[in-house]
Amino acid sequence: MSNYGVDSENSKIKQLSFERPNEGEINFIVSAHSGFNHSTGFETLNRYFNHEFLNNNALDLKSKGGRGEALLGSLPYKTMALLYGPIKDLELNEDDRGGGGGSYGWCLRHYFRGGLISKFIKDGFWRFDKWACRARLEFELLTELYSLGLPVPRPLIAREQVGTFLVTNDILVERIDNTNNLAELLEQKASMDDALIDEIANTIAKFAFHKVVHTDLNIRNLLINDKGQCFVIDFDKCFIKDSFTKDDLITMLNRLERSFNKEKELCHYDDLDTQVLCERLKNQALLSFERLGSAK
Repeated sequence: MSNYGVDSENSKIKQLSFERPNEGEINFIVSAHSGFNHSTGFETLNRYFNHEFLNNNALDLKSKGGRGEALLGSLPYKTMALLYGPIKDLELNEDDRGGGGGSYGWCLRHYFRGGLISKFIKDGFWRFDKWACRARLEFELLTELYSLGLPVPRPLIAREQVGTFLVTNDILVERIDNTNNLAELLEQKASMDDALIDEIANTIAKFAFHKVVHTDLNIRNLLINDKGQCFVIDFDKCFIKDSFTKDDLITMLNRLERSFNKEKELCHYDDLDTQVLCERLKNQALLSFERLGSAK
């Protein structure tokens, strides 16, 4: 992963920049293999983040999540095609996905501040802070993880609005359909059988094998689809660590265990034995991590 490595010959992402009257500098970050190029106009790119456009054109819009709720929806393929630019992005090509005039699902997230400072600054991040360009960093990390074949949403486009002192961030990723997060599954009284626990553990181990530190691994950031496959989302402030160790994996698993216990306490899942569940999950994740390492 090469931070801010845009527009170089070997970069996996590229940037398109615009100066807008009364708005200042606005940067869009896209995949290098996508259809966007420097002839693509501001209005075309900004449609992804224009709530009026989305309200008028998107299907099955809904909000979901915690602080700053994510906006989920889909656009008809013909509408998505307007956003390709002159070159087709084959991964967004309707023909490759079965045709039939279907739609393409996405998730739009705006980055908000947390903690006490959010009382005064809602969504601006200090321009010269290393985490100021949150959307760009998450987009770049997702691009790397997606190219490795890890179960993450495909990044589509990110936006930075750069002011004199503050930066605001947005990111749009592909929606992973037919999924529920673990908290939703617990609310539905779905069983956490051994097969599902092992699937989650093995998935986490794959990320650990690729030295990915997920700084907020919790049960709402783990999605399970209708085939029992696990996906990981929300990589804000996450990173790839040069020297990832078993202790780093244990730290992430402990954070996940606290999430299970918190959810149990809040929702009174008295029949959920989080101690037994998390012990099996940890053991399986550590075993899988060791197997991946020895097979390298």
